[in-house]
This record gives sequence, C-alpha cells and structure tokens, in this order.
Amino acid sequence: MKDFVKNMLLIIVFFAVLILVGCGVKKEEIDKFSVPKYSNVIVLESNKGKKRIFNIENDALNENNSYVDILDLNYNLSKSVYVYLLSKKGNENKIQIINKNSKIELNDFFSASDIKLNQSGDKIAFRIYKTDSTSSAQGMKIYDIKNNKYINLKSNVLVSGNLYAWLDENRIIYYGSKAGEKNSTKIYAYNIENNKESQYYDNINGYCMYVFPVNNNILYVSGIGDNQFLYYYDKTNNTTRVLDKNITGIYKSIKDDKRKKIFFIAKQRNNVCALYEFSYENLTLNRITYDFPKFIGASYGIAEDRDENIYFTGYDTEENENNMDVYMYNIKQKSINLLSNHESLYKIYGSEN
Repeated sequence: MKDFVKNMLLIIVFFAVLILVGCGVKKEEIDKFSVPKYSNVIVLESNKGKKRIFNIENDALNENNSYVDILDLNYNLSKSVYVYLLSKKGNENKIQIINKNSKIELNDFFSASDIKLNQSGDKIAFRIYKTDSTSSAQGMKIYDIKNNKYINLKSNVLVSGNLYAWLDENRIIYYGSKAGEKNSTKIYAYNIENNKESQYYDNINGYCMYVFPVNNNILYVSGIGDNQFLYYYDKTNNTTRVLDKNITGIYKSIKDDKRKKIFFIAKQRNNVCALYEFSYENLTLNRITYDFPKFIGASYGIAEDRDENIYFTGYDTEENENNMDVYMYNIKQKSINLLSNHESLYKIYGSEN
C-alpha cells in the first residue's frame, strides 16, 4: 500500500511538471547578483550593432554594464520586479520576469507585445500572437507574477489592439467589443479580485485610439476619420471635456500623482509630435516643446526621475530619426536640457513605482 501511494505521488508530481512545461511557463532560482542594478530612469542605446544601457544619475548618462539585449522592458525598483521582452528567432519572442531572486519565462505563444506592469508589480497584461501574422492575434492576457500563473478572465470582450491599462493593482480597463453583440464597443473594467467585468465608459465619440487612466478618470483620444480629439472623462461627475482639437494621437504617457499631472508625447494634425503637460487638478493643457528639439522620438519612451524631471528623445532633422539625443525637461527651471554627448538610437524606460 505504501508503495502504491508513493508511486501515485510520483505520477502526480510528474504530470504537474509536464503541464507546467507544456504551458510554456518556466521558473528557476537566480542569485542576487543577477538582479539588474538600474536607476529610476535608464536609457538603452543601439549604435552600429553595439548595445548599451545607461543609468541616468545626477543629470548625466552613466554606463551600466549589466546589459540584456531586449525588445521591451517594464520594471519596478521598489518591488525588485523586471519584465523583459526577449527575442528568440526571427519575429518570435518570449517574456522573462525577474522577481527578487527568481526568474520566470513565458513562451507559450509565437510573440507577445505591449507589456504593461501594474502598480504593485505583481501582475502584467500583454497581448499575444499565435503565429507570425497579425491575423493570429489572441487578445489580452494577464499573468500573476506573485502566484506564477495566468489569470482566467471571464470576459468575451475582444480587446482592440493595445488599448488596455491598469486602473490600480487589481483593476484593468480596456476598449473593445463583445463578439456578435451590437453597440457593445465601449471601455470596460475588470476586477481581478472578484472576477467581475463591468462597463466603464460608453460615450467614446467615435473610435478610441488611446486610453490612459487618471486615477478613476480617463484621458483618451477618439474620433472618426480626420476628426480626432483629446478628451478627459471625469467618472465622479460623469462629464466629458474636449481638451484639444489639434491632437490626433498619443504615443507615451506618464502620471505624476504628486503634482497631479500627466506628461505625454502627442501627434498634432500637422504630424509633428510634441511633449505636453496636462494638469488633472486644474484641467489645463500646456505644450512644452517647440523647436528644441524640433522633432520628438514619439515611440522611444518617456520617463520621470525621483526629482520629477521628465526624459525623452529628440532630433533636429526629419530624416534623422535613428540619430537622436536624450533630453531632460527640468521641472523646476522649466527648461529643456540636452543630456547625451553623441547622436544614436535611444530608448528611455522608467521604473513604474
């Protein structure tokens, strides 16, 4: 009888391991020296095949030798969580998560993109593709880092592209529609704690092209055809305000709760991008950059350091997008400062905490 019980336990353990590996989830322990040593804002440089990471410290770029060849990155310094999107072969990739002294790899898909880490650093949302084709999109997934498992969402909403964002550590909003249901294209919210989905906002004014939560409110861009506008929805008062009729898209945003402001890189009707500042306390919108730099690296990141300075990339000639510089908006002096000492291809990342 004892041998029978022992054999049954071994079989159960074997199948548990088999299922875990089959699902493309792998976890291993790492030593403390493998944990990256990043500053609150980092810069990734790609130049003639050479790639480097720089920590931004004391308003300067200091090289960090613990480089990982990444496609994308999310991290939370206070929680010691680092989420990488790593290339495998061709367009195939995988997600690697370093959480304190453990490393988790997710590779049960052909490719993933648009990884978004929640405020507490214990969950990520991302979208995946089954094959090397945009038509194989599988929609949004959520992975629980703390418990090392996927979260099964009880939802039949088809999320539109990367239009999803964390409201808080357990609630996520997303724009999409329900399969086979008319007039269902709305912004929805999902509460992971109680597994409940609810309608969050439905007065989209056309098609939504960007959504960014501001506490319980929403900053979004929507419209039809050439008529896209920037809106702000106040959920408490259930009111919507047009903030700008010249902004047609937003690329990257960061929220500063201390100053109650949002900083974002936006495209205008003339296709020129600029850095903007929005106060969600006073509901005022200000453009920060004009001719210095003349062009903004729209898809190359924006981040804020502990001194509340804002970092972004820019370049002076339109055809020179791959040769840019790193800039800092000094919030106290209200000035734009050049930080890099040579032009290159840079991407900027900041800690989520």
